[in-house]
Amino acid sequence: ELKVLKAKELKDGDLLGSSLATVYLDGKIIGTTKKVKKTVNPSWNATIIQEMEIDLSKPLPKLLVEVSEVDALNVDKCKGVAEIDLKALILEPNNWYLNNYVNLKEGKIGKRKKPVQGAIYLQGIFYFPQHVSQLSTPPLY
Repeated sequence: ELKVLKAKELKDGDLLGSSLATVYLDGKIIGTTKKVKKTVNPSWNATIIQEMEIDLSKPLPKLLVEVSEVDALNVDKCKGVAEIDLKALILEPNNWYLNNYVNLKEGKIGKRKKPVQGAIYLQGIFYFPQHVSQLSTPPLY
C-alpha cells in the first residue's frame, strides 16, 4: 500500500497553477493525485497503490513520486522527484513501512530550470504475506 498525503515548502511557481503527484513504477504511471490549486503546501490524502505483487526473482522495480505543477496553459512542470528504496523496505528485517517526509530531488522524469525545493509526505506498508506473523502491529494511519 502507498499513500501520497501532502507536500511542503515547494518552490513557488505559477500563481494560477495546480500541484499534483504522479507515482511511477519502472517508468510506468501507476497513479496520480488530484490537482490542488495555488499552494506550496498541497494536501492530497490519496491512496495510490492498494496492493501489488513484486517478483523477487527479478531486479526490484524503481518507485518514484514526481511532484509537478500544471500551469494556466496546462503545461506540466516538474517540481521534484522522491525515490523510494524498495529494497530497503522489502528485504531488510523490521524495515517494512514508510511514514515520513521524503525530500524532493532533481529527477529524470521532468526537466527543471529552477532548483528543487520541498518534501513529500508518504505512508506505505511493504511486506510479504508470509512475514505477517513476524511483524509487529502495522502503524496506524
